[in-house]
Amino acid sequence: MEQRFYSTRLWQSLSARYRKAHPLCRRCGRKAEHVDHVIEIRTVPERKLDWYNLQSLCSACHNEKTAAFKAGRAVRPHGGCDVDGRPTDPRHPWNVP
Repeated sequence: MEQRFYSTRLWQSLSARYRKAHPLCRRCGRKAEHVDHVIEIRTVPERKLDWYNLQSLCSACHNEKTAAFKAGRAVRPHGGCDVDGRPTDPRHPWNVP
């Protein structure tokens, strides 16, 4: 059922608008290629179109989050900044030489 949802025009339109508004991966800062549900729609189907339950992710971060969810593991948090405003994720483009 979820796969059918992702092919609807409603989802395609919403995800395109979200990716345009949030072009960088929320976790590492690279170019986002996916719009992901923060809380899986299997868990909260009523939030599948909730803008505030979405996040832009690059393929690597999306695959990591999906694999962790399927394995029943917590997803290692990325993102955030130190007290000087620098990204704490070592994979963030600002931290890569």
